[in-house]
Amino acid sequence: MRQLSIVVLVALASATLGGQALTQVRPAADPDSVHWRNDCRQAAQTIRTGSPRARVQEALGLARICDGEARQLLIERWTAVMSDAQGSDSAWREVSMLVEGLQDGRLLQSALNLTENESLTLAARTWAMSVAFSQLRPHEVLDPFNLRSIPVGHLCGGPDYLHGVDRVQGEPLPGDAIQQVIDASERIVSVAGRESAVGRAADCLWRSATVVARRP
Repeated sequence: MRQLSIVVLVALASATLGGQALTQVRPAADPDSVHWRNDCRQAAQTIRTGSPRARVQEALGLARICDGEARQLLIERWTAVMSDAQGSDSAWREVSMLVEGLQDGRLLQSALNLTENESLTLAARTWAMSVAFSQLRPHEVLDPFNLRSIPVGHLCGGPDYLHGVDRVQGEPLPGDAIQQVIDASERIVSVAGRESAVGRAADCLWRSATVVARRP
């Protein structure tokens, strides 16, 4: 991949630091420029082929702010990592950081599918719930660790505000996006029961989404 501008490189560096959010990621050049399109095409090729291996993480960091194939491949990578039965919090955190601030209908659908996937662990499903909610409010997040540790008989504390993360608009959300999140949450509670750990997490997602629905 040819040399990227300093603004993009700083953004990519922040994306690879555990526990750090992507900060102020903006295209350093006109997205319609030839150079920017070439960077994004190269990023897509690197993600798709896995070569050069040393540049894959860099390419994934750039993909969020690219249109077209690179962003689609990032969403597919997020879905694959989240679906891994042998996955871990560190892997789910790392890949979820790469989509922070990205609002995309494809990402929402994938997150909702994973949220309702009973074959996944509670931990994986709470990461998916967190990303699903952030599709409605890109600058707010439901902490997956809090979601999975809500005591029986208690309500969740609601979302936290994400500082220093710019919203990136991908494919439009469906017009009923909020209702889709509410409906998915209700189905989980209906199947798992409100007193189960995943049911309590889903109830928190439901409550948070209904608050969004009431906002002007």
